[in-house]
Amino acid sequence: MRIWGLGALLLLSLAGPAFAETASSDAAAAIAAATKNADASSGTQAAVSLDRHFTTNALDSDLAFSDFYRELRGSLFHTFKQSNGYIRLGGAFRATSYDRIRIEDDRSLILLAEAYRHLTDRIELRGTLTWRLASIGDDLRIGDLAIGTRTRSNDFGGALQAGIDLGGGNALILEAGDTVERYGKARFQDDLIRPAKIEPDRNRLALGATWRHTDGRLRYGVAVSAAFVNTEKLGDPPIAYSLANYVLRGEIHYETAGGTAIEASLGVAMLKGAHGIYEETRPAYSLLVKQPLKGGIELRGSLTGSYDLLDGDDPLAGWRQRLEFEANFPLGEAVAFGIGVFHQREDNLFLGNTERSNGVYLEFDYAVRKDTTLVARADFSECRTSVVDTRKKTLDTFLGFRTKL
Repeated sequence: MRIWGLGALLLLSLAGPAFAETASSDAAAAIAAATKNADASSGTQAAVSLDRHFTTNALDSDLAFSDFYRELRGSLFHTFKQSNGYIRLGGAFRATSYDRIRIEDDRSLILLAEAYRHLTDRIELRGTLTWRLASIGDDLRIGDLAIGTRTRSNDFGGALQAGIDLGGGNALILEAGDTVERYGKARFQDDLIRPAKIEPDRNRLALGATWRHTDGRLRYGVAVSAAFVNTEKLGDPPIAYSLANYVLRGEIHYETAGGTAIEASLGVAMLKGAHGIYEETRPAYSLLVKQPLKGGIELRGSLTGSYDLLDGDDPLAGWRQRLEFEANFPLGEAVAFGIGVFHQREDNLFLGNTERSNGVYLEFDYAVRKDTTLVARADFSECRTSVVDTRKKTLDTFLGFRTKL
């Protein structure tokens, strides 16, 4: 049966929260993951991972449906080394495929070009261009009914970073980046609704400057940043709003001779929503402690509090506070065991909803050979929300492998 009379935006206004990540948050995470492990060494680098998952909550919502799914990731980069820098070209892909709940299948491809150069003995410059294509599966909630949606997206990004050695252990880092997100019309499961746009286009501009001083094992500094998200008006009232975020913080990092590392930052963050819908300044903070022990054991703890500009559950943004503890134990030359717990509170700033989450994970790694690792992992999490009064529990387990080619 086709529903022509009800527009998709009207259904959105009636729909409950799906608790799924938005396309915006998925894009940002995918680009970060694609670039974080690529280094500046000359030549070709490739990596592939394949996981087989079982989850008790395929929709990632209070409607719990269990399913099996596969997750395939891969990346390929080639670096052209030069006397005063390098040029890197490459790409990364990710695909998930569910056995039964196919509406959650995702596909994405990222292409990247990066250039790094020493302009002088004291000045370094790095530029990056990215292009991401994606097919995003999700669900539209109407009460206890979940209708599958599929949206195609194009994301274009560029960033420029300059590092200046000021002498005497002082450095200045200047950063600027812009990402343009474009989304097509969503197609609905079984053509129950005409294709309609349900994800607004966005432009994300980020600017930053950091001064750092290094004195042996001690590093400290001051950082200032600004982020502007210009969001297309979609729906009445809009399903998402434009915003501006300003942050000023001091930071410090210290590492002892025994390997203990402490990294902390403290400052203020201000968020302004469009049309005067929200304006507030809050303390922003972070603390990270790493403690190595005998036998290769490592303990790690972190605490953060900051605005979440990628919060998919709120039309504006969220305020996230998160506490994590992790421990890693080598059980031999080729086997390692890890365990971690977290507690998180996220306040949806526009909706006034509060999400409280707790979770734990267990992971075993077995190095089959130098470049190939088998991984077995189980994650359990529970999330409770205040205003809509829902609870979701999720168990996700997987067996997979990681290899570098």
